Amino acid sequence: MTDWNEEDEFEKDEGLAIPEPVTEEEGVMPQGVMDRIKAQAERTKKSEEEVLKEYLEFIAKEFGCDDPYSEDEDLLIDWSESAFVTMRRSGSGAGGGTTAFVGCFVGVGEKWADRMENLRKRNIADFTKDPAQIIESGRLGVYEDHDGLWGLNTCDGLSMTEHTCDETPPFGFKADGKWVAFVSKVGKRPYPSFRRGRYMYFLGNEESQFVNVLEPYDSVPFVSQVRTLEIEGLADENSGAAVSVLLEDGREDFLISCEEPQEITVEGGITFNGMFGLIRRKGEQVVQMRMVGGTRLSVGDVTLVTEQGTLKGKVSDVDATDPQDNRVTLDPPLPKGVDLAGGTIHFVNDLPMDTSYKIASVTEDGISTGEITVVRGLQEDGEGYTYLVNVGDEYVLPLVSSLDG
Repeated sequence: MTDWNEEDEFEKDEGLAIPEPVTEEEGVMPQGVMDRIKAQAERTKKSEEEVLKEYLEFIAKEFGCDDPYSEDEDLLIDWSESAFVTMRRSGSGAGGGTTAFVGCFVGVGEKWADRMENLRKRNIADFTKDPAQIIESGRLGVYEDHDGLWGLNTCDGLSMTEHTCDETPPFGFKADGKWVAFVSKVGKRPYPSFRRGRYMYFLGNEESQFVNVLEPYDSVPFVSQVRTLEIEGLADENSGAAVSVLLEDGREDFLISCEEPQEITVEGGITFNGMFGLIRRKGEQVVQMRMVGGTRLSVGDVTLVTEQGTLKGKVSDVDATDPQDNRVTLDPPLPKGVDLAGGTIHFVNDLPMDTSYKIASVTEDGISTGEITVVRGLQEDGEGYTYLVNVGDEYVLPLVSSLDG
Protein backbone atom coordinates (compact mmCIF):
# COMPACT_ATOMS: atom_id res chain seq x y z
CA MET A 1 0.00 0.00 0.00
CA THR A 2 1.35 3.45 -0.91
CA ASP A 3 1.71 5.87 2.01
CA TRP A 4 -0.42 8.98 1.63
CA ASN A 5 1.09 12.33 2.48
CA GLU A 6 -1.19 15.36 2.69
CA GLU A 7 1.72 17.63 1.79
CA ASP A 8 2.04 15.84 -1.56
CA GLU A 9 -1.64 16.32 -2.30
CA PHE A 10 -1.42 20.10 -1.95
CA GLU A 11 2.04 20.72 -3.35
CA LYS A 12 2.06 24.03 -5.20
CA ASP A 13 3.79 24.62 -8.51
CA GLU A 14 6.42 27.32 -8.67
CA GLY A 15 6.03 29.82 -11.50
CA LEU A 16 4.51 28.29 -14.61
CA ALA A 17 6.13 24.86 -14.36
CA ILE A 18 2.96 22.95 -15.17
CA PRO A 19 2.67 19.20 -15.69
CA GLU A 20 1.35 18.36 -19.12
CA PRO A 21 -2.12 16.80 -19.27
CA VAL A 22 -2.49 13.19 -20.28
CA THR A 23 -2.91 12.97 -24.04
CA GLU A 24 -5.55 10.91 -25.78
CA GLU A 25 -2.79 9.08 -27.67
CA GLU A 26 -1.44 7.77 -24.39
CA GLY A 27 -4.80 6.16 -23.81
CA VAL A 28 -4.73 6.33 -20.00
CA MET A 29 -6.15 8.46 -17.24
CA PRO A 30 -3.98 9.86 -14.39
CA GLN A 31 -2.88 7.23 -11.88
CA GLY A 32 -5.08 8.73 -9.16
CA VAL A 33 -8.16 8.21 -11.35
CA MET A 34 -7.11 4.67 -12.33
CA ASP A 35 -6.60 3.71 -8.69
CA ARG A 36 -10.20 4.71 -7.97
CA ILE A 37 -11.47 2.96 -11.09
CA LYS A 38 -9.74 -0.25 -10.02
CA ALA A 39 -11.25 -0.09 -6.53
CA GLN A 40 -14.73 0.60 -7.94
CA ALA A 41 -14.36 -2.31 -10.38
CA GLU A 42 -13.41 -4.71 -7.56
CA ARG A 43 -16.35 -3.59 -5.46
CA THR A 44 -18.95 -3.83 -8.24
CA LYS A 45 -17.53 -6.98 -9.92
CA LYS A 46 -17.15 -5.07 -13.18
CA SER A 47 -14.20 -4.71 -15.51
CA GLU A 48 -12.00 -1.63 -15.30
CA GLU A 49 -13.03 -0.81 -18.88
CA GLU A 50 -16.71 -0.76 -17.87
CA VAL A 51 -16.06 1.50 -14.88
CA LEU A 52 -13.89 3.82 -16.98
CA LYS A 53 -16.75 4.11 -19.49
CA GLU A 54 -19.18 4.93 -16.65
CA TYR A 55 -16.77 7.56 -15.32
CA LEU A 56 -16.39 9.23 -18.72
CA GLU A 57 -20.19 9.26 -19.17
CA PHE A 58 -20.59 10.77 -15.69
CA ILE A 59 -18.19 13.68 -16.23
CA ALA A 60 -19.68 14.34 -19.66
CA LYS A 61 -23.17 14.58 -18.19
CA GLU A 62 -22.39 16.35 -14.91
CA PHE A 63 -19.54 18.66 -15.96
CA GLY A 64 -19.87 18.93 -19.75
CA CYS A 65 -16.43 17.36 -20.24
CA ASP A 66 -16.16 15.48 -23.53
CA ASP A 67 -12.36 15.76 -23.79
CA PRO A 68 -10.97 14.52 -20.44
CA TYR A 69 -7.47 14.12 -21.85
CA SER A 70 -7.11 17.91 -22.01
CA GLU A 71 -8.20 18.46 -18.40
CA ASP A 72 -5.97 19.04 -15.38
CA GLU A 73 -5.00 15.91 -13.42
CA ASP A 74 -6.21 17.30 -10.07
CA LEU A 75 -9.60 18.12 -11.57
CA LEU A 76 -10.01 14.61 -13.04
CA ILE A 77 -9.20 13.05 -9.66
CA ASP A 78 -11.63 15.41 -7.94
CA TRP A 79 -14.36 14.39 -10.41
CA SER A 80 -13.61 10.70 -9.83
CA GLU A 81 -14.30 11.19 -6.11
CA SER A 82 -17.73 12.61 -6.97
CA ALA A 83 -18.39 9.92 -9.59
CA PHE A 84 -17.69 6.90 -7.42
CA VAL A 85 -19.53 8.22 -4.35
CA THR A 86 -22.54 8.72 -6.64
CA MET A 87 -22.17 5.27 -8.22
CA ARG A 88 -21.76 3.68 -4.79
CA ARG A 89 -24.99 5.26 -3.62
CA SER A 90 -26.78 3.96 -6.71
CA GLY A 91 -25.80 0.43 -5.75
CA SER A 92 -24.77 -2.50 -7.93
CA GLY A 93 -26.46 -5.61 -9.22
CA ALA A 94 -29.90 -6.13 -10.67
CA GLY A 95 -31.72 -4.95 -7.59
CA GLY A 96 -30.12 -1.51 -7.56
CA GLY A 97 -31.03 0.17 -4.26
CA THR A 98 -29.10 2.76 -2.30
CA THR A 99 -26.39 2.83 0.30
CA ALA A 100 -27.03 5.05 3.32
CA PHE A 101 -24.14 6.85 4.99
CA VAL A 102 -24.31 7.44 8.73
CA GLY A 103 -22.16 9.96 10.51
CA CYS A 104 -21.08 13.54 10.62
CA PHE A 105 -18.26 15.68 9.23
CA VAL A 106 -16.26 16.51 12.33
CA GLY A 107 -13.40 18.53 10.90
CA VAL A 108 -11.86 20.08 7.86
CA GLY A 109 -8.25 20.00 6.66
CA GLU A 110 -6.22 23.10 7.39
CA LYS A 111 -5.01 23.32 3.80
CA TRP A 112 -7.10 23.86 0.69
CA ALA A 113 -6.21 23.80 -2.98
CA ASP A 114 -7.57 25.43 -6.11
CA ARG A 115 -8.48 22.43 -8.28
CA MET A 116 -8.25 24.55 -11.45
CA GLU A 117 -4.94 26.23 -10.68
CA ASN A 118 -2.83 24.19 -13.10
CA LEU A 119 -5.44 24.43 -15.87
CA ARG A 120 -5.57 28.20 -15.41
CA LYS A 121 -1.77 28.51 -15.41
CA ARG A 122 -1.45 26.42 -18.55
CA ASN A 123 -3.96 28.58 -20.41
CA ILE A 124 -2.26 31.77 -19.19
CA ALA A 125 1.02 30.45 -20.59
CA ASP A 126 -0.62 29.52 -23.91
CA PHE A 127 -2.33 32.91 -24.16
CA THR A 128 0.92 34.73 -23.45
CA LYS A 129 2.65 32.71 -26.17
CA ASP A 130 -0.06 33.03 -28.86
CA PRO A 131 -3.26 34.88 -27.87
CA ALA A 132 -4.87 34.60 -31.31
CA GLN A 133 -4.47 30.83 -31.40
CA ILE A 134 -6.00 30.21 -27.98
CA ILE A 135 -8.96 32.48 -28.76
CA GLU A 136 -9.51 30.60 -32.04
CA SER A 137 -9.33 27.28 -30.17
CA GLY A 138 -12.42 28.27 -28.18
CA ARG A 139 -10.78 27.73 -24.81
CA LEU A 140 -10.60 31.38 -23.73
CA GLY A 141 -12.26 34.68 -24.44
CA VAL A 142 -10.60 38.06 -23.92
CA TYR A 143 -12.41 41.06 -22.45
CA GLU A 144 -12.30 44.41 -24.23
CA ASP A 145 -13.45 47.90 -23.27
CA HIS A 146 -16.40 49.04 -25.42
CA ASP A 147 -17.56 52.49 -24.35
CA GLY A 148 -17.05 51.69 -20.68
CA LEU A 149 -18.65 48.24 -20.78
CA TRP A 150 -16.90 44.90 -20.93
CA GLY A 151 -17.30 42.93 -24.13
CA LEU A 152 -16.08 39.32 -24.40
CA ASN A 153 -14.32 38.51 -27.63
CA THR A 154 -14.36 34.78 -28.49
CA CYS A 155 -13.97 32.65 -31.60
CA ASP A 156 -17.70 33.22 -32.18
CA GLY A 157 -17.29 37.00 -32.12
CA LEU A 158 -18.05 39.77 -29.64
CA SER A 159 -20.58 39.37 -26.81
CA MET A 160 -21.36 42.45 -24.72
CA THR A 161 -21.96 42.36 -20.95
CA GLU A 162 -23.70 44.78 -18.61
CA HIS A 163 -20.60 45.12 -16.42
CA THR A 164 -18.70 48.39 -16.42
CA CYS A 165 -14.96 48.46 -16.94
CA ASP A 166 -14.30 49.80 -13.45
CA GLU A 167 -15.18 46.35 -12.04
CA THR A 168 -13.75 42.88 -12.54
CA PRO A 169 -15.38 41.20 -15.56
CA PRO A 170 -17.44 38.04 -14.92
CA PHE A 171 -15.18 35.10 -13.99
CA GLY A 172 -12.20 37.04 -15.34
CA PHE A 173 -8.52 36.42 -14.58
CA LYS A 174 -5.38 38.13 -15.85
CA ALA A 175 -3.23 36.74 -18.67
CA ASP A 176 -0.41 38.81 -20.20
CA GLY A 177 -1.94 41.95 -18.66
CA LYS A 178 -5.41 41.37 -20.11
CA TRP A 179 -8.65 40.10 -18.60
CA VAL A 180 -9.61 36.67 -19.98
CA ALA A 181 -12.14 33.96 -19.06
CA PHE A 182 -12.77 30.31 -19.75
CA VAL A 183 -15.67 30.00 -22.19
CA SER A 184 -18.12 27.20 -22.89
CA LYS A 185 -18.08 25.22 -26.09
CA VAL A 186 -21.75 26.03 -26.66
CA GLY A 187 -22.66 29.71 -26.56
CA LYS A 188 -19.12 30.81 -25.57
CA ARG A 189 -20.26 31.99 -22.17
CA PRO A 190 -17.70 32.60 -19.37
CA TYR A 191 -17.53 30.16 -16.49
CA PRO A 192 -15.61 30.04 -13.17
CA SER A 193 -11.83 29.59 -13.26
CA PHE A 194 -11.61 28.72 -9.57
CA ARG A 195 -12.76 25.58 -7.76
CA ARG A 196 -11.90 25.22 -4.09
CA GLY A 197 -10.95 21.76 -2.79
CA ARG A 198 -10.32 20.73 0.78
CA TYR A 199 -10.24 17.50 2.77
CA MET A 200 -13.01 16.91 5.30
CA TYR A 201 -12.92 14.41 8.16
CA PHE A 202 -15.91 12.14 8.62
CA LEU A 203 -16.97 10.17 11.70
CA GLY A 204 -19.19 7.29 10.63
CA ASN A 205 -19.56 4.94 7.69
CA GLU A 206 -22.06 2.92 5.70
CA GLU A 207 -25.19 1.40 7.17
CA SER A 208 -23.25 -1.81 7.83
CA GLN A 209 -21.57 0.28 10.45
CA PHE A 210 -18.01 0.39 11.61
CA VAL A 211 -16.44 3.49 13.10
CA ASN A 212 -13.35 5.30 11.83
CA VAL A 213 -11.28 7.54 14.07
CA LEU A 214 -8.62 9.56 12.26
CA GLU A 215 -5.40 10.34 14.10
CA PRO A 216 -3.44 13.03 12.19
CA TYR A 217 0.08 13.33 13.55
CA ASP A 218 3.59 14.12 12.31
CA SER A 219 5.95 11.71 14.04
CA VAL A 220 4.54 10.89 17.49
CA PRO A 221 1.02 9.40 17.85
CA PHE A 222 -1.12 10.85 20.63
CA VAL A 223 -3.99 8.34 20.84
CA SER A 224 -3.54 5.55 23.38
CA GLN A 225 -6.79 3.61 23.00
CA VAL A 226 -10.10 3.74 21.11
CA ARG A 227 -13.25 1.80 21.94
CA THR A 228 -16.87 2.00 20.79
CA LEU A 229 -19.61 2.87 23.27
CA GLU A 230 -23.06 1.37 23.60
CA ILE A 231 -25.98 3.66 22.69
CA GLU A 232 -29.64 3.40 23.75
CA GLY A 233 -32.56 5.23 22.14
CA LEU A 234 -31.43 5.39 18.51
CA ALA A 235 -34.23 5.64 15.97
CA ASP A 236 -32.27 3.13 13.91
CA GLU A 237 -29.33 1.04 15.09
CA ASN A 238 -27.12 2.48 12.39
CA SER A 239 -28.15 6.12 12.80
CA GLY A 240 -25.50 6.99 15.39
CA ALA A 241 -22.08 6.12 16.75
CA ALA A 242 -20.07 6.89 19.86
CA VAL A 243 -16.47 6.25 20.83
CA SER A 244 -14.13 6.82 23.73
CA VAL A 245 -10.65 8.04 22.75
CA LEU A 246 -7.97 7.85 25.45
CA LEU A 247 -5.08 10.23 24.80
CA GLU A 248 -1.46 9.72 25.80
CA ASP A 249 -1.56 12.71 28.19
CA GLY A 250 -4.34 11.06 30.24
CA ARG A 251 -7.31 12.97 28.85
CA GLU A 252 -10.30 11.03 27.54
CA ASP A 253 -12.56 12.25 24.73
CA PHE A 254 -16.11 10.97 24.25
CA LEU A 255 -17.28 11.57 20.67
CA ILE A 256 -20.93 11.14 19.66
CA SER A 257 -22.25 11.39 16.12
CA CYS A 258 -25.88 11.10 14.98
CA GLU A 259 -27.25 11.24 11.46
CA GLU A 260 -30.09 13.45 12.67
CA PRO A 261 -30.65 15.13 16.06
CA GLN A 262 -32.19 12.61 18.46
CA GLU A 263 -32.35 12.01 22.19
CA ILE A 264 -30.06 9.15 23.22
CA THR A 265 -28.21 7.72 26.21
CA VAL A 266 -24.57 6.73 25.80
CA GLU A 267 -22.54 4.30 27.88
CA GLY A 268 -20.92 6.13 30.80
CA GLY A 269 -24.00 8.06 31.91
CA ILE A 270 -24.04 10.48 28.98
CA THR A 271 -27.29 11.92 27.61
CA PHE A 272 -27.34 13.72 24.28
CA ASN A 273 -29.72 15.32 21.81
CA GLY A 274 -28.03 16.59 18.66
CA MET A 275 -25.83 15.74 15.70
CA PHE A 276 -22.33 15.81 17.16
CA GLY A 277 -21.11 15.97 20.73
CA LEU A 278 -17.72 16.05 22.44
CA ILE A 279 -16.95 15.59 26.12
CA ARG A 280 -13.32 15.91 27.20
CA ARG A 281 -12.51 14.63 30.66
CA LYS A 282 -9.32 14.55 32.71
CA GLY A 283 -9.70 12.03 35.47
CA GLU A 284 -13.23 12.53 36.72
CA GLN A 285 -13.33 16.23 35.86
CA VAL A 286 -15.08 17.47 32.70
CA VAL A 287 -12.81 20.12 31.18
CA GLN A 288 -14.61 20.75 27.87
CA MET A 289 -17.93 20.19 26.09
CA ARG A 290 -18.89 20.88 22.48
CA MET A 291 -22.17 20.41 20.60
CA VAL A 292 -22.98 20.79 16.90
CA GLY A 293 -26.65 20.89 15.97
CA GLY A 294 -27.64 19.92 19.50
CA THR A 295 -29.77 21.10 22.41
CA ARG A 296 -28.53 18.97 25.33
CA LEU A 297 -25.31 17.19 26.36
CA SER A 298 -24.74 16.01 29.91
CA VAL A 299 -22.63 13.68 32.01
CA GLY A 300 -22.80 13.46 35.80
CA ASP A 301 -23.68 16.89 37.16
CA VAL A 302 -22.31 18.82 34.15
CA THR A 303 -24.86 19.86 31.51
CA LEU A 304 -24.69 21.95 28.33
CA VAL A 305 -28.15 23.12 27.18
CA THR A 306 -29.25 25.40 24.33
CA GLU A 307 -32.70 26.42 23.09
CA GLN A 308 -32.00 25.76 19.41
CA GLY A 309 -29.51 23.42 17.78
CA THR A 310 -30.00 24.23 14.10
CA LEU A 311 -31.40 26.99 11.91
CA LYS A 312 -33.51 25.82 8.96
CA GLY A 313 -35.44 27.34 6.10
CA LYS A 314 -35.61 27.63 2.31
CA VAL A 315 -33.60 29.37 -0.39
CA SER A 316 -35.71 32.10 -2.00
CA ASP A 317 -33.20 33.63 -4.41
CA VAL A 318 -29.65 33.20 -5.76
CA ASP A 319 -27.52 36.02 -7.19
CA ALA A 320 -24.09 35.27 -8.70
CA THR A 321 -23.73 38.39 -10.86
CA ASP A 322 -20.81 39.59 -8.75
CA PRO A 323 -18.18 36.80 -8.77
CA GLN A 324 -16.60 38.28 -5.62
CA ASP A 325 -19.90 38.37 -3.72
CA ASN A 326 -22.15 35.34 -4.37
CA ARG A 327 -25.47 35.96 -2.60
CA VAL A 328 -28.10 33.49 -1.35
CA THR A 329 -31.41 34.84 -0.02
CA LEU A 330 -32.87 32.81 2.85
CA ASP A 331 -36.43 32.46 4.14
CA PRO A 332 -36.42 33.08 7.01
CA PRO A 333 -33.21 35.16 7.14
CA LEU A 334 -30.63 34.36 9.79
CA PRO A 335 -31.26 35.96 13.19
CA LYS A 336 -29.74 39.37 13.84
CA GLY A 337 -27.32 39.96 16.67
CA VAL A 338 -25.67 36.53 16.33
CA ASP A 339 -22.22 36.27 14.79
CA LEU A 340 -22.66 33.45 12.25
CA ALA A 341 -19.98 34.54 9.77
CA GLY A 342 -17.40 31.80 9.41
CA GLY A 343 -19.94 29.05 10.13
CA THR A 344 -20.88 26.33 7.66
CA ILE A 345 -24.30 26.29 6.00
CA HIS A 346 -25.58 23.18 4.21
CA PHE A 347 -27.94 23.29 1.21
CA VAL A 348 -30.00 20.12 0.81
CA ASN A 349 -30.45 18.85 -2.76
CA ASP A 350 -29.81 15.79 -4.92
CA LEU A 351 -26.63 17.02 -6.62
CA PRO A 352 -23.71 14.54 -6.65
CA MET A 353 -21.35 16.88 -4.78
CA ASP A 354 -21.07 18.64 -1.46
CA THR A 355 -23.07 21.89 -1.36
CA SER A 356 -21.90 23.19 1.98
CA TYR A 357 -20.43 26.68 2.17
CA LYS A 358 -18.49 28.73 4.66
CA ILE A 359 -20.48 31.90 5.36
CA ALA A 360 -18.33 34.84 4.27
CA SER A 361 -20.81 37.37 5.64
CA VAL A 362 -24.42 37.62 6.79
CA THR A 363 -26.63 39.99 4.77
CA GLU A 364 -30.00 41.56 5.58
CA ASP A 365 -31.90 38.75 3.85
CA GLY A 366 -29.42 35.89 3.66
CA ILE A 367 -25.72 35.17 3.30
CA SER A 368 -22.77 35.77 1.02
CA THR A 369 -20.34 32.98 0.13
CA GLY A 370 -17.85 35.62 -1.03
CA GLU A 371 -15.72 34.53 -3.98
CA ILE A 372 -16.73 30.87 -3.62
CA THR A 373 -19.10 30.46 -6.54
CA VAL A 374 -22.63 29.06 -6.38
CA VAL A 375 -22.53 28.53 -10.15
CA ARG A 376 -22.33 24.87 -11.19
CA GLY A 377 -21.95 25.25 -14.94
CA LEU A 378 -23.78 26.13 -18.12
CA GLN A 379 -27.19 25.08 -19.33
CA GLU A 380 -27.18 22.65 -22.25
CA ASP A 381 -28.19 25.38 -24.68
CA GLY A 382 -25.36 27.59 -23.43
CA GLU A 383 -27.77 30.45 -22.74
CA GLY A 384 -27.65 30.46 -18.97
CA TYR A 385 -26.10 28.96 -15.87
CA THR A 386 -26.99 26.06 -13.62
CA TYR A 387 -26.40 26.46 -9.91
CA LEU A 388 -25.14 24.48 -6.93
CA VAL A 389 -27.72 26.27 -4.78
CA ASN A 390 -31.25 26.67 -6.13
CA VAL A 391 -34.51 28.32 -5.14
CA GLY A 392 -36.50 25.90 -2.99
CA ASP A 393 -33.47 24.10 -1.54
CA GLU A 394 -33.60 23.62 2.22
CA TYR A 395 -30.82 25.26 4.19
CA VAL A 396 -29.52 23.83 7.46
CA LEU A 397 -27.12 25.72 9.69
CA PRO A 398 -25.97 23.64 12.69
CA LEU A 399 -25.16 25.86 15.65
CA VAL A 400 -22.07 25.26 17.75
CA SER A 401 -22.32 25.40 21.56
CA SER A 402 -19.50 25.05 24.06
CA LEU A 403 -18.75 24.78 27.75
CA ASP A 404 -15.27 24.94 29.22
CA GLY A 405 -14.59 23.69 32.71
